[in-house]
Amino acid sequence: MGFVVCCCLSAHIGTSVLNGRVVDPANSAVPDAHVRVVNKAAGSSLELRTNPDGIYRATAIVAGTSRVEVSAPGFDLAVRKNIVVAVAQTLASDFTLQIGQQNQTIEVGDGSPAVDSQSSSIGQLMGATSPTPWA
Repeated sequence: MGFVVCCCLSAHIGTSVLNGRVVDPANSAVPDAHVRVVNKAAGSSLELRTNPDGIYRATAIVAGTSRVEVSAPGFDLAVRKNIVVAVAQTLASDFTLQIGQQNQTIEVGDGSPAVDSQSSSIGQLMGATSPTPWA
């Protein structure tokens, strides 16, 4: 019975890592920025802070589609949606915070996808299409 309990618990623990650097418009590190990683489908949320070099590392991320929110005093909230995380994958997702009043939300578009710069494995996302511009 102990084995079954351990097996069931490990199924809910993420094996992926999401890391990156948070900088200001001058490319200087933003230390102690608040980073929140949300996987709505899995019902998981992880909150952490950047180190003095502006680096964050979210471990034990559950595979699926996540959203990352980054905030710091004196900067607008930055949000990156639809980050697709595979099992046992390490992704990098950097943020440049814009100076603001903290009452605006800056959404980082799909033009800046997370990049797996941490491993040499090759993957491909199937079924994604880009919108066609109207003539």
